[in-house]
Amino acid sequence: MRTAPPLARRAIGAAFALLLVLAAPAALGADEKPAAPAPGAEAEPAAEPAAIPAAEVPTRWQETHATLSSIQQRTEARKARLETHSDLDEIEKKLRPEAQQATDRLDGPITPDALVEIESNWKGRADRYDTWNQELAERIDALSRDLAALETLEGPWQKTSEAAPGTLAKPIVESIDSTLHEIHKTRRLVSERQNAVLVQQDRLAKLLQEVAAVLAQVKSVRRSHQKNLLVVDSVPLWTALSREQLTDDNFKDIGLPISDAARQAGAFFSLQRERVAFFALIILATIAAVTGLRRKAVVWVGEDASLAPIIDSLSRPVSGGFLAAAVSFPWLFPERPDVFSGLIALLVIPPLIYFLVPLVKPSVRRAIYALAAWLVVNLFRIYLIPDPFLSRLTLLAEGLVALSVMLWMLRPQRLHDLEENTGALLWLLSLGMRLAILILVGAIIANVVGNVTLAALLTQALVNSLFTAAVLGAALKVIEFILVAALHTNTARQLRMVRRRGRVIRDGGIRFLRIGLVLFWFWISLRRFQVSDLALEYTTAILDAPIGAGDFSLTLGHLFGAILVIVVSVYLARVVRFVLDEDVMPRTNLPRGVPYTISVLAGYGIILLGSLAAVAAAGIDMSRFALVLSALSVGIGIGLQGVVNNFVSGLILLFERPLKVGDTVEVADVRGEVRLIGLRSTTVRTWDGSEVVIPNARFISEEFTNWTLSDRIRRIQIPIGVAYGSPPERVMEILKGIAESNERVMEHPEPRAMMLGFGESSLDFELRAWTEYIDDWTGVRSELAIAIDAELAAAGIQIPFPQRDLHVKGDDASG
Repeated sequence: MRTAPPLARRAIGAAFALLLVLAAPAALGADEKPAAPAPGAEAEPAAEPAAIPAAEVPTRWQETHATLSSIQQRTEARKARLETHSDLDEIEKKLRPEAQQATDRLDGPITPDALVEIESNWKGRADRYDTWNQELAERIDALSRDLAALETLEGPWQKTSEAAPGTLAKPIVESIDSTLHEIHKTRRLVSERQNAVLVQQDRLAKLLQEVAAVLAQVKSVRRSHQKNLLVVDSVPLWTALSREQLTDDNFKDIGLPISDAARQAGAFFSLQRERVAFFALIILATIAAVTGLRRKAVVWVGEDASLAPIIDSLSRPVSGGFLAAAVSFPWLFPERPDVFSGLIALLVIPPLIYFLVPLVKPSVRRAIYALAAWLVVNLFRIYLIPDPFLSRLTLLAEGLVALSVMLWMLRPQRLHDLEENTGALLWLLSLGMRLAILILVGAIIANVVGNVTLAALLTQALVNSLFTAAVLGAALKVIEFILVAALHTNTARQLRMVRRRGRVIRDGGIRFLRIGLVLFWFWISLRRFQVSDLALEYTTAILDAPIGAGDFSLTLGHLFGAILVIVVSVYLARVVRFVLDEDVMPRTNLPRGVPYTISVLAGYGIILLGSLAAVAAAGIDMSRFALVLSALSVGIGIGLQGVVNNFVSGLILLFERPLKVGDTVEVADVRGEVRLIGLRSTTVRTWDGSEVVIPNARFISEEFTNWTLSDRIRRIQIPIGVAYGSPPERVMEILKGIAESNERVMEHPEPRAMMLGFGESSLDFELRAWTEYIDDWTGVRSELAIAIDAELAAAGIQIPFPQRDLHVKGDDASG
């Protein structure tokens, strides 16, 4: 909300600028000279403009006149736009009486609804006048730039004119004089426009000051209402019931007459006709879009079964589209009278019930019907019951019936039914129910004892908050469906990350939507209970509370801001890395390992920048800690040598790339695939399924084997022995043929079969072949071995096993 002092300063500044322009001699005529500097004042010597050579005068004449024509056209265009605000005279005539009328209403007894009406009206005016003021400021800046440009143009021509007599031909002298005359003419035109805009800005600043005064009084009255909420404003209910004659003087008026409501609605519609029409177009477009997408959604379930709950929840797309469009209502009409909100609520009730009924169990449907009936009765009481006593009794009946429904819903079985349908946590629902019961009990007690204002506020705020929660819950289902539909469009499916990780994106988007809608509902509820200003005030006071000791101090706000910046930077780094890894880098033609390095460094760079921004947000002056940090760095360097060594080794691995993510490595007795290269350690997943975290320094200081450093092929060696007497040429032919017939064996390098020598019981051969299936090279080796056994057996070639002949020498004595 705007306050008077800033606007007053703006008005004074505009008036001062106006006086300066009106007093400037250079703006009033063509022949005036700039004022001389005051005695004793040292003025910086301006650069002396150079005369235009005679040969360049025709060319410069064309350029200068083109520039002057452009400035004149812009100035005339600004004049045309300036006339769009020519209704300032009419506004000034009406504003002061209306401001006085609003002040008189605020000085007397006023209802919260009337207070909202006044605030909405004058807040709209403030926004409109402030927009005009910004436009005028931009015009003044543009005109000032044009004046500076004209002064720059005039210097060389003036210098040339002084040297022209007797040295230049008469036609050239005439061109110079006409150019100077045109420059002076244009400068007068621009100066006049600037003066007019300054006058208008001054008038507008005074209007803003009047508006700010009314809004400041509205804020003061609202603060007074908040302080008096605990003050009894009517007679106790038991006293009123015992009296024989009841008068309006005994009761607080808690409603809004239907005539005032109609007047508010008519005035609002007349001011917001364009926005109302735009809101209607949004509703129609959303209904059409949701209905059309729902017909195509059945096909998606066959592709992804997890979409079934989301699509089934939109069994009634027309109502769902209407509810989704209704969510835009608070943004389109931020400052609206309550009567307009009531009309929208009445329009939303039927589609809301129609949409939610299929999604909940019968036991929960009764609660939805009760909430809708409660809202209708509440609106009926506000606008259609003029009698204060009858309105008070209706308010009491509302509270008692709503309290009964809340107690009925608090039964465990009902909560379980609601939890199954909404997916919310049972304890959160139970907590919300108990809080609502406490609010209702407080409203009933306040009504009975005579604090009718507090009772009406609590009751209306509670029913509106519950109704808003129901609308947002239904709209969330529709928005989730729209998100799913967006991810299934052809444009989205062209993105690799959508095709591969669409479910992750969908779940993250839904989670973000839920958090956003919950926070939005919480803020709306605070405004309903008229505690949003107090909440902001106390929150600001808490965040401004200093913490620390001695010269080192910061506020909780600085600390919270630093933590928030770090959290945002971490999540932003994750999102950037996700986009780079899943979609950007796969489209590039970079060497293997380079995309991963770029992605990791981008993530760490964002976190580093976020950390620096967090230090700045915390308001910490690092220069104070320079000496301490320099001393600590020595101790940290000595105590954390291993950590620093691993950190530097990680940077070397990322830039030198002796191993990359996906490489197959052997480090000592660890064999497996590299899954992650961090700044401190590298994670290797072994063939047994375990993950081993290895410090980066081991890869730099020790030897390790990288099977896939330059390529992903591997040689397979299969030794085999055949019985003596087998033809070696035939054996080698069979071995090579088996390798060449296997589809997973590479043609180049070609497989080779060799005879290695003569064993103790066999002729020794070896088959050597290459494969690209580095991840399953043992499977290829197994296939070759099985084929070798089968082919040798078919060819009648035996694979011997070691044999030993034992000769037993007999005993001569026994013979």
